[in-house]
Amino acid sequence: MPVKKNEHTTEVATRFLEEIDHLKRMYPGVIDRVGIAASYISQIRGGTRSPTIDHLVNMCREYGYSGTWLLTGSGTKLQAPESDPIEQRLEKIDAELKLLSAAMLQRKWEK
Repeated sequence: MPVKKNEHTTEVATRFLEEIDHLKRMYPGVIDRVGIAASYISQIRGGTRSPTIDHLVNMCREYGYSGTWLLTGSGTKLQAPESDPIEQRLEKIDAELKLLSAAMLQRKWEK
């Protein structure tokens, strides 16, 4: 006999799917980063599965979602990050480009 999902489980799945759909428009690799297969998402939509704790944790870690919000719908949707991981990556890339540019200029002057 199938287990009847409670209202809370359905609400978590609804929030999860809404945010996955939102993220897919901005980040094509969201499914891989969250660690979920497209077929599993279809099963969640069909009500035969629920997002796992790993999926929810990955959304929190990778995209800054609040675990409390994903699980309960209360509080703020996004955590206030100490610093945005994307900004940190861009800063690192910028620094590396500056070093590369300086090295290229130095070689040009040495010739």
